[in-house]
Amino acid sequence: MPKPSDWTSNIDVCGFFFRALPEYTPPPTLDLFLRTGPPPVYIGFGSIVIEDPVAMTNMILDAVNSLGIRAIISRGWSNIGQTSSDDRVFYLGDCPHEWLFQHVAAVVHHGGAGTTACGLRFGRTTTIIPFFGDQLFWGNLVASCGLGPRPIPYRSLTSQNLAEAIQFCLQPEAQSAARDVSSRMSHENGVAAAVASFHRNLPVGNMRCNALPSEPAVWQFKKSSKRSMHLSKIAAEVLIQHHRLKYSDLEPYLVQPIFIQNRRWDPVTGTTSSLIGTSTDVLKATGDIVYKPYQEFRRVPKNQAEFAATSPSGSRSPSIASSTDTSSLPSYKAKKSSKLKTTGVAMEGSAKSLGKVVGYWYKGMLIDLPLAVTEGLRAVPRLYGDEVKDHGTVQDWKSGATFAGKNFVDGMSGGFSDIFTQSYKGGQEEGAKGVVKGLAKGTLSMTTKVPSAALGLVAYPAHGIMKSLYTATHSKTRKRILQARIQEGKHLAEHSNKGRKDYQKIIRDFEAVYRNNVDSTCPCSTAEY
Repeated sequence: MPKPSDWTSNIDVCGFFFRALPEYTPPPTLDLFLRTGPPPVYIGFGSIVIEDPVAMTNMILDAVNSLGIRAIISRGWSNIGQTSSDDRVFYLGDCPHEWLFQHVAAVVHHGGAGTTACGLRFGRTTTIIPFFGDQLFWGNLVASCGLGPRPIPYRSLTSQNLAEAIQFCLQPEAQSAARDVSSRMSHENGVAAAVASFHRNLPVGNMRCNALPSEPAVWQFKKSSKRSMHLSKIAAEVLIQHHRLKYSDLEPYLVQPIFIQNRRWDPVTGTTSSLIGTSTDVLKATGDIVYKPYQEFRRVPKNQAEFAATSPSGSRSPSIASSTDTSSLPSYKAKKSSKLKTTGVAMEGSAKSLGKVVGYWYKGMLIDLPLAVTEGLRAVPRLYGDEVKDHGTVQDWKSGATFAGKNFVDGMSGGFSDIFTQSYKGGQEEGAKGVVKGLAKGTLSMTTKVPSAALGLVAYPAHGIMKSLYTATHSKTRKRILQARIQEGKHLAEHSNKGRKDYQKIIRDFEAVYRNNVDSTCPCSTAEY
């Protein structure tokens, strides 16, 4: 499969990934079956769950018997097959494909990428019965290379077309093509190519510590807007120990952060999806107002039975004790206390769910919905082939305000000028027809960009404030990570094999960049170190 011409340079087609051949000793019955006749055809669907395994078994057996061939049928998750094997058909349990496919004449399977690759690796012609996903793709690719027939969707499978497909696989031409592909695949090393691609595309220049290039940077020191310095754990700890900086001066350094955004394609679907999402959250939280207490009270009978079964002294329930036995009193108090505690937990769960209902509704109406409408309007130019400017990512209140400002300027200027620029551009490209198209685009641009610019002044800052609040209230894990990073830096600085010269260089490089920011009252110096 060649790399498509429109794929960017950072995407590589590396070839299949193969593990080392496993050590496997077949059971005596399988070994005997393989040695007492011509190579069989493998038929199996692995983890695919088949609706009617009995009908599938009969269909496969009809095809096999009509061709007069031998077959190995993998039972798989659907437990295909009959109760016992014979000299023509062997019903197989677990067995590594890497071993088995070396001993068969052809393979019939569902078309998973791994199974397809394994069959071709050993030069086996292939029939694919796709069920879903990428299986149809692999079936068509196999057929286009002459390594097997066209894929047969499982709902179209019959004993007749299965027999015809297997017969195609047993033809000398198909088997020769499969051996040729196997030979070419043997000269590929997909794992090595993928590792090389991974390292080739790493932004190594941005990953290195500025003071100790052999170490990866994990901290960022930024005292001014002009220059920031990226530091490794060891370098940061050395500079802290020698009073060149403090922990509060550092912030985590993210080389290439990934922000997952919910892209809106147009105002209609954007608004609809936002309303559906908010409604779903509100309905679930509303149900929890009742369901959470119900869950808690369901546990009460079990707890009461445990209290009643044994008194504090280990005797039986008070119900069978003497009416004057005072040992029942502690058990009664315990049960009453348990009921009160359960009621309290249930009411707390209900109150939390009620709070979620209010929170989801306000968040949906005041933040999510305006943002979805704004993003949908902003995305409209994509529908007719134009680009939408990227103003960055909203991560907090500050970036939200910045995004809103950029979007306002771009939306207002573009919204009012596009009716002229689009008409002119269309006229240059297609004449009068292009002018008409440009007028239509410009009009649409005005009715979408201008509202998006205005609404974005509220939507993006609100979205940023929400993210800032979320970060502030969900920072426990982040703080633990930073604390662990600090502790690791101390350990590395203490036990590292870096020499005195390395540490002197760290201090020198830091002072060269931030000479004006170094504490002039610090008694230590590079020479003293």
